[in-house]
Amino acid sequence: MVCTPSKKGALGILEHIEKKAITALSSPNVRFISILLKLQQGKKTTNQITRELREEGLPWRGVRQSLIEMEKIGIIRKENGEYTLTSLGKEMAKGISAVKKDLLQLITASLENSVEEEDIYRQLLTIIASTISIGLLGEEVYDTYRALAIHGYISMMVASTLSCLYEISNSFREALDSIEKTILTSKK
Repeated sequence: MVCTPSKKGALGILEHIEKKAITALSSPNVRFISILLKLQQGKKTTNQITRELREEGLPWRGVRQSLIEMEKIGIIRKENGEYTLTSLGKEMAKGISAVKKDLLQLITASLENSVEEEDIYRQLLTIIASTISIGLLGEEVYDTYRALAIHGYISMMVASTLSCLYEISNSFREALDSIEKTILTSKK
């Protein structure tokens, strides 16, 4: 992967990684994740969601069907022509946001050349815990296929982050190489 964010700094890299991760998903899953994250910002109509997806160059055809499906499985609700997240939807979006926050911390530390092996382990374990918590949202039952889409999205973000940081940060590369050496040594 070539890490070429359009904006500089940690936020630019995270935005680049998010775009890579979202485009790796199938169109229905792109809509699902995108709608979830857009509704985290507040209530939106079908037309607002469609327009935003189109402006971002994401698959927008089928938005109505995705909204109906998300409402049916209890992630969103429609009130007065506007969609909003249910408590389940908020928890799912909160989990994704927590992962983004953890990745941003790892990116920032790597850019400041202050990342160490323990930092990488800690951040990755926190991300794994967040990902698992999304799959174990109380007693709520939602579509397994969509849960896998969220996990796929997060996995792509993590893989893209590791690849990008390995490419651009010497301290990250050294820490990751040390981790790899430790793993290979322990297998002998």
